[in-house]
Amino acid sequence: MYVPAILVPPVLSFLILVVFSRLLSTEEYGRYMLTVATVELLRGGTTGWLTVSYFRFYAGAEQDGTLPMLRSTVTMLFLGLTAVVAVGYALIVHSLPLEPTLRDMLLLGLVLLLSQSAALLVLSDRRAAGSDLQYSVLTAICAGSGFVAAIAIFMLLLPTEAALILGAAAGYALGLTSLTLSLRKIDLLGIDWGLARQLAGYGVPVAAALLLGFVVDWSDRYIIALLLGNGPAGEYAVGYALAARLITPLFVLVSMAGLSTAIKSLEQGGSAAAEPALKEGYELVLAVALPATLGLMLLAEPIVELVVGPAFRQTAIMIVPWIAVVGFLRGFKLFYLDHAFHLSKRTTLALYTVLPAGLLNVLLNLLLVPYFGLMGAVYATLATFVVAAAASWHLGRRVYPLPLPVGSLLRVLLACLPLVLVVVILDPASRPLPLCGTILAGAASYALAAFVLDIAGVRRVLTRRTGWRGMLH
Repeated sequence: MYVPAILVPPVLSFLILVVFSRLLSTEEYGRYMLTVATVELLRGGTTGWLTVSYFRFYAGAEQDGTLPMLRSTVTMLFLGLTAVVAVGYALIVHSLPLEPTLRDMLLLGLVLLLSQSAALLVLSDRRAAGSDLQYSVLTAICAGSGFVAAIAIFMLLLPTEAALILGAAAGYALGLTSLTLSLRKIDLLGIDWGLARQLAGYGVPVAAALLLGFVVDWSDRYIIALLLGNGPAGEYAVGYALAARLITPLFVLVSMAGLSTAIKSLEQGGSAAAEPALKEGYELVLAVALPATLGLMLLAEPIVELVVGPAFRQTAIMIVPWIAVVGFLRGFKLFYLDHAFHLSKRTTLALYTVLPAGLLNVLLNLLLVPYFGLMGAVYATLATFVVAAAASWHLGRRVYPLPLPVGSLLRVLLACLPLVLVVVILDPASRPLPLCGTILAGAASYALAAFVLDIAGVRRVLTRRTGWRGMLH
């Protein structure tokens, strides 16, 4: 049920990158990227924590009969925070000494901020309630309508980077409509301030971690824009986004349902009941993300030549293999190692994983970008996520030790060897058919090896479902 919600948005984001890297200049894409980054910063630091807290407390409130008050409290807090943020954001942006085009884009970002925040809160409600189909359909519709709207606005009304912001806001506006409909079903009982303090106790550290995570994820683009200009920032953003949008959705795909299952199992049967879901999630994460990362590193040049606009290609070819590694480290931290803090409700500790990483990222970017240009930002980002992942592992094992079977990692690495050999031998050109053929051949070789080595129990599942058990013995 989660597949449409996980795959549709990144697929459409990938198509936006393909299309608009050919339609926008590097400076225009740089301004668009800075606007999106600013929206993410504000959302993560203001209403983002409320969405995370609501999802974590939903199962417990449903069990003890306090769900109506939880919904009322979250809704009213959200509306109040949104009003304050909207006014403050507009005043601050209007007063900053920015170039007029960038100021207009940032002010336009307010529309995206409001619609996106509301939509994500609704999606969190549907996901926490177990309404997988509603969650998936709503997510896919918001992403699809945003993509269509962005193309239409650019072609018919406004052929600038503003079309991307307006299109995305139009897609998320469906979330605002859903929120309005949901409010009719919610009894606004007021705010339970005791519950609000519990939500804040869990969520504010998450918000702080999100803000620091923002520093880790996005500060390089701000520093590049400051030191080198919007054009280089746009070039870097395209290469970074290409790798991230190919790797990150895979982590989300295999981890989202696993975390929900682990939380429910933990609430109902304790840590022993959650152990199987965590082990399965660990092996699935490795089995899916590791071969994809290796494949992207090996095929970076033909992929970039095929999908990225000419003005962005040289930089993208240079940084994509490195950012693929960054994407793996980031995904493994966020979508597995950090589960320890959510399961233990010790989210404050998450701050200590991203605080040193955030400071290190800013410092290294300031030191390396002036000397190494865009590759300086790549080196800084890679070092940052090594530190962040190590910090999550070190602190997480103190509060909720997660299973990290070495045998699973070794089996996945062994299964990746045929993939690497196939890709190196075929060495495809940047044309669709040879590239697709190489990807399929590499995937098939990995799948066969995964079956033989029974990675993630794939052989047991297939033999049980197909009745081949006797043939394999």
